[in-house]
Amino acid sequence: LLAGFFWFVPLWHSGLRPKPKIPSNQFFWDVLFPQGIFNLGVHFGAVIALGYGAVSFVQIVKALEPAFMAMLSLWILRERLSTLSYLALLPIIAGVMMASLKEVSFSWTVLIAANVSNASAALRGIYGKNLLSLPLAAECNLSPANLYAL
Repeated sequence: LLAGFFWFVPLWHSGLRPKPKIPSNQFFWDVLFPQGIFNLGVHFGAVIALGYGAVSFVQIVKALEPAFMAMLSLWILRERLSTLSYLALLPIIAGVMMASLKEVSFSWTVLIAANVSNASAALRGIYGKNLLSLPLAAECNLSPANLYAL
């Protein structure tokens, strides 16, 4: 967080990047806070998973993130990907399953925490996509980089 502060604040104050506008407390709680919660879930899940298990197993499970995005996009946004996109996910899912079966250091804690991270990353992407498509995003200078910085 501190490194991000020293990166974004000078960009905003120098005018190289438009400074985001937060018009009200309600805007913060309704618009920015959920994005922060999703970021927290991504970080929390990954840190817990890495703390309780082998990095190799965590990375195997984290490889399912595209599948989470496809599934949650269909469920929440009602956006259906192409059939080829879904078919492309099958080798990923099969590979994760095969690698997990052979993983000596299998842990339910790691599996659950890594999937919390996956789900949070997918929700962050979905929420951000919806948010950035609103006219309010342009009015408040909420570019993808500014949204991530906040």
